[in-house]
Amino acid sequence: MADQRHIELLQAGVEAWNTRRMRRWFRPSLSNADFTGRILIDADLAGADLTDATLAGADLTGADLIDANLTRANFTGADLTRADLTNADLANATFTNATFDDYARATIQDCARIAANITKPIDSIETFISEINTIRACAPERPMRLYFRGEPCIYESLEPSVFRKDNLVKHESGMLDALISQHTAELGGLSALEQWSIAQHYALKTRFLDITRGSNVALFFACEDCTDAHNSTSLIPDGRVYVFAVPEALIKQHDSDTVSIISNFFKLPYGDQQAILEETGGEPAARNRLIQLVRAEKKRFDGNIDKNDLGRLFIVEPQLSFPRIKVQESAYIVSASPDGISGANVDAYQRCTLIVPSACKTRLRMELSDRGFTHEKLFPDLQSSAQAVNRQYEEMARTGGPP
Repeated sequence: MADQRHIELLQAGVEAWNTRRMRRWFRPSLSNADFTGRILIDADLAGADLTDATLAGADLTGADLIDANLTRANFTGADLTRADLTNADLANATFTNATFDDYARATIQDCARIAANITKPIDSIETFISEINTIRACAPERPMRLYFRGEPCIYESLEPSVFRKDNLVKHESGMLDALISQHTAELGGLSALEQWSIAQHYALKTRFLDITRGSNVALFFACEDCTDAHNSTSLIPDGRVYVFAVPEALIKQHDSDTVSIISNFFKLPYGDQQAILEETGGEPAARNRLIQLVRAEKKRFDGNIDKNDLGRLFIVEPQLSFPRIKVQESAYIVSASPDGISGANVDAYQRCTLIVPSACKTRLRMELSDRGFTHEKLFPDLQSSAQAVNRQYEEMARTGGPP
């Protein structure tokens, strides 16, 4: 329990608080206290118990948090510039949109920093590689792989496109059917996963969230211009790269029965999906339709459907038969949960977010180009190549130089 006298003393002002601590040392007991938006510049909070405390929006510039217990504390939007967090316990603390400088980050042991998602701004590929290596070194001791996702804007949530904005999940099977009917030559005769994969890469809204095995591929997308409708300003927004440390048990190959079941589940009408998930009266017929879809591409399928798999989250590695999927080293996060990824039964995996400052995007694009990561390479189809030629010669006309 917090000591109310300690809370009141700190709320009275940092100068009186620090003077009291200099005269007589005591361990501050501030658990569950609310210091939202408080000015706590240079506050002496060494050894303090701030378990479950709320410091959202607080100014902790230069604060001494050495040996403090910050378990489950909320630092959302707080300013921790020049703060000293040496040996602080950051377990399950929240630092969303908190401000750190190099000094503050350097006081935190690397694995504690990564676990708390306190990462360095990506201002160069050298910094990018260093942070990825730190994440890999701090990953749990078990077979795992790293996957990446780059976003040019800071989106509200990490959800597949079919759940964003208009929430078209009830219409996903009809949307794919409509696309197949218009492009039978390209999509007919393919497996359900192949159909969804190609449709996804041509911007059909699906339940597949794009990720990649290539870190530089993700960084390329994070450095793109933001065309999202939510970016209403003329300013170039920050990008970000998600890094996922995924246990191998969650990774499924394109030819697994589980992937075929989930991919074909998405092709069922929404009513059939709900019947299977909720085990209503229509469940046997809906399940039989799903079995027939799976057997159409896997003739020896035994008909065994583990309903628990429909509520889990998996990483799916598609067949690399489509050029864009191959060069982008594509994979997907996918779940049949009706609430998307956020509603899935997620086995433990680590996720870190690396921020790409808007001011660094141009430089990073140049560094990536020097390493061969260009729009032409990652989008090898004819339309994209034609657009790249247009951009190249438009630049030549604008500058008067060679293309």
